[in-house]
Amino acid sequence: MKRLSALLCLVALMLIGGCTKQPLAKVNYSVAVVQTTGQSRNSLITYYNNQLKPVRKQHLSYPSLGSTWNNEVYSDEYVFLIPLGFMKSEKEHKVLGINRRSGSTMVYPIDRTSLQGIAVSPTHLYATSNLNGVNYITQLNRKNGNTREIELPLDYVKLLMYHNGNLFVFSTQLNNIEHNRLFVYNEKMELKREIDLAKIPPYIQKASFLNNKLIFTATSDPNQPIPAQLGIVKLDSWQVSTFPLKEPVANDILTYKNKLIIANTDVVEPRGHSISLVDLDSKEVTVHDLKSGVDRIALSGDTLYALGADELASYDISHDFALKKHINHISAKGLGRSSLFVAKP
Repeated sequence: MKRLSALLCLVALMLIGGCTKQPLAKVNYSVAVVQTTGQSRNSLITYYNNQLKPVRKQHLSYPSLGSTWNNEVYSDEYVFLIPLGFMKSEKEHKVLGINRRSGSTMVYPIDRTSLQGIAVSPTHLYATSNLNGVNYITQLNRKNGNTREIELPLDYVKLLMYHNGNLFVFSTQLNNIEHNRLFVYNEKMELKREIDLAKIPPYIQKASFLNNKLIFTATSDPNQPIPAQLGIVKLDSWQVSTFPLKEPVANDILTYKNKLIIANTDVVEPRGHSISLVDLDSKEVTVHDLKSGVDRIALSGDTLYALGADELASYDISHDFALKKHINHISAKGLGRSSLFVAKP
């Protein structure tokens, strides 16, 4: 068995960049916090149980692993993060897949610098990057390492989403930063549709899918008291609409049953402590003050996890977001929190 495991690892290494030398034992945890730095090859994943007690610490030699700017992307047993690299160099050229049961890792090489966002399908990984005013979207076959690539000159792409055979690309024109567009590609990287988002607030943050709709958070100037909005694209008709929120900032967005949970925080200057529960059918928006940071949120069943600057909390959604557990001072020396992900059910 050990010989077979070593052989499989060697094959993976030759094809797509590698895996951990020894498989790790399954860790019994509920949520994990990633901390990192751009100054050294030092990242730390701390795994917590449902009482928010640490049950494992995993050190990884990647600088700037993950980011509060980008979504963590789940696919089967894995969560995918970008190691951005050292400050001002960004030479990692890879995406890291972390097994949510064991913590073992897979490296997927992307021969581009300054990776900005990723999306994952069962068969492919997609990454966006920018070089000299040209945005590149790279498709990597997760099994054989083959790649396809398209270029978007004078565009900036940060957010990618994959759903049911389609890659959704949120793009901003560099010569008109308030003009957003949505490109839809099939799995052959052929353009199916271009959708104008000029009437949507300019700062598009995160996205999710609900009831055959692509829904994303969009804000205006966060220093102005203008309510944020949800942008909505119906995937059957491609009709675009908006839905008003109550708070001026909106970042993370999660699908919970037939509703949406929105983190009312600013991605540039995290300072929010509330979330919005949105029912698009009844058009009801309920704001809940969680009294702790919601820089990143993650969902597991009826439990919402919220990560702040130096705190982690869990809430029971089914009981009106009642606080279950809260801990302070979770940061390791010299590291800052970057990402949050939950265990594989």
